[in-house]
Amino acid sequence: MREEKKTDQLETPPWLFNHFNRIFRFTIDACASNANAMLNRRWTLDDNCLLKNWSDEIVWLNPPYSNPGPFLAKAPEAYACVALVKGDPSTQWWQEHVENKACMIWLPKRVKFYLGRKPTIHAASFPSVALLYGITPRM
Repeated sequence: MREEKKTDQLETPPWLFNHFNRIFRFTIDACASNANAMLNRRWTLDDNCLLKNWSDEIVWLNPPYSNPGPFLAKAPEAYACVALVKGDPSTQWWQEHVENKACMIWLPKRVKFYLGRKPTIHAASFPSVALLYGITPRM
């Protein structure tokens, strides 16, 4: 089993989730723990969301930052999916699962994530982006 990194524990700030949830009305939080789930309906690591059927779901996805590739590979199977990830176009997972496959909404400021349901002291050291799969935003 791969070693979990500290960034894998980072929780979505409620204000950010609420913003997207008002727009998309998510049906499932696909990469949650019982302690950090943004929705009552969630899949945890024990549920293995990668084996679930996403086709009828509007998915909120905050995948492990140390290995988002498998989760982003699954995202297009959803009816709709919004994934919050590290903005890093230099990575292989980005080139395989993001470039020309997702609509990107770059967040204008570094996100101050949560840990244990409380905001971290510092904002992230990286930019964040919301990836939209199966959704075409209106401009």
